[in-house]
Amino acid sequence: MTSKTFPEKNTRRDRGIFFLILVVSFICIYIFNHYTPMITDDYSYGMEAAGAGGSLYKLFLQEKNQYLNWNGRNVVHFLLRVFLSLPVGIFKFANSLAFLALTLLMCLCIRGRKKYDWPLLLSATTGIWLFGVDFGDTILWETGACNYLWGTVIILAFMVLAERLSERISEDEKGALFAAKAAGIFLFGVIAGWCNENTSGGALLFVLSLLIPFGRKKLNRKAFFVTCAAAAGNFAGLLLMVTAPGNSARASLSDEAYSGILRYVARFQKITLHVRDYFLILLCILIVFAVLRVLQLLTKGRGAADILQGLYRPALFSFLFLATSYALILTRPTQPRAFFGAGIFLLTALLQCIRDAVNEERGEAFEGNEETGGGSAVYTARLLAVSLLGIWTLVFVFTFMENAANLQRLYRDENNRIAYLLEMKEAGSQDVTIPKLRPEFFSRFSSLTQESDLDENPTYWINVFYESYYGVNCISAIPYEEWEEEMGKQQ
Repeated sequence: MTSKTFPEKNTRRDRGIFFLILVVSFICIYIFNHYTPMITDDYSYGMEAAGAGGSLYKLFLQEKNQYLNWNGRNVVHFLLRVFLSLPVGIFKFANSLAFLALTLLMCLCIRGRKKYDWPLLLSATTGIWLFGVDFGDTILWETGACNYLWGTVIILAFMVLAERLSERISEDEKGALFAAKAAGIFLFGVIAGWCNENTSGGALLFVLSLLIPFGRKKLNRKAFFVTCAAAAGNFAGLLLMVTAPGNSARASLSDEAYSGILRYVARFQKITLHVRDYFLILLCILIVFAVLRVLQLLTKGRGAADILQGLYRPALFSFLFLATSYALILTRPTQPRAFFGAGIFLLTALLQCIRDAVNEERGEAFEGNEETGGGSAVYTARLLAVSLLGIWTLVFVFTFMENAANLQRLYRDENNRIAYLLEMKEAGSQDVTIPKLRPEFFSRFSSLTQESDLDENPTYWINVFYESYYGVNCISAIPYEEWEEEMGKQQ
């Protein structure tokens, strides 16, 4: 039995399911975006953006100050300032589209996919929902989404385009068009390199890997030049970001217990534990499908070179995952959301390995039993892939139903206490006590947690953001039950 037994049929049906998944995915992520209020840094950057009065030039000057005094992640931070200058509904809609773009770009990174590969799209979508690092911080929270979701979308778009140009530009490419493509990919590389310290570095490694085939075949000078232009642009953007003067100010806030070589040993250990905590399930699944892939190739009599070639693409994205994760050893301990891009690379590696295993033809050693596959590693891979997709989808449905309700409750309570705050301000009070959010509603899909909620101390940094934004002198937050009891006494 060969792969011809599994043709790309029912294209209309596949197309319908593909777009249905996109529509449902947009609705789901938009609901979560809609019920995510302003959080922490949104207030401080929002006040800055409001001070620009809608002027892009003034927003640019603000970002220049950010570059000089805080950090060099200017592409995504400028995007954040633009969104904060616009009605919040625009961001929520655009951010939902950015989530769809991320899933589609992941699919474009996969070799061997079908034209309307809805199982691949569904796997990418549910995979991000279930395994995306700090989903609330990296995808829903406006400041975090611009830094991580939008940054990763830009980076993946650059990687996909650079690979397409590397493979498809011919020696006969016309001069003016070729120059435009080379200049365009260079500038795109600068932008992608200027997005995120470790994920942009992963993109640079990916583009450098595109240069390897040029040493094995007749040199296509124009394709080689365009690939080099992409790498040079990406490196330039990365260099501009990591050499920002503001990075030293941010690094000075480090409170690490060790110095010298022990500092890096401690960082290595912490990163390894983070990798275990965030990615152990994905790594285990990847190992299972990688072993099945090796068995598939061995049953067809393939040698070591063919096996390495068959695993090259998943291995490449796995390497990007490891490099992107352990590059953080060069910086002070950071938030878990710094691993978001690494997680996208790992999920891409897994999806590529699954697609390769599912697409593989059956080996001659198992041709005897056509119906059951005779224990073939190919059929085992297909069975596991379908089962995995079904499990992920089922878990996502239950997870979405539970957390959509909790996010709506958090959103309602946040709006209620802001309305109370403004009511008290209108009545002339400058010292306001409001309730904390109820912890039973906290969700891993929201950045609103006990650590990011208001505090009883009015000088707490989050309280200060609220006080400045809403124009009152003092805000204190107490547990909801205590506040409710106080309100009852006042009445």
